[in-house]
Amino acid sequence: MSKRRHMAEMTHGYLLSEENFQKLEQIRNQLFLMAITTIAATQAEEQEPLEIHRSVLGQSFESVALELDSVLSATEWTGSRMSRAQRRH
Repeated sequence: MSKRRHMAEMTHGYLLSEENFQKLEQIRNQLFLMAITTIAATQAEEQEPLEIHRSVLGQSFESVALELDSVLSATEWTGSRMSRAQRRH
């Protein structure tokens, strides 16, 4: 079955533009980078406290949240009208 035909048969779902898909990939990469920079490479590092200013950590979380909000705001629901709560169940 072709992708186009499969898309036409879908009755509902989320529509995401290529641009927003790329934004999600960037957000994923940011989260991986944040994880890599905080994971200890050795047992000795595991015992050392990670010193980071709260404002830097807060800015990192805020940046990811704002980017996710941008993508989610541009995502379109392609099914019948229902509330977000109904779509989640």
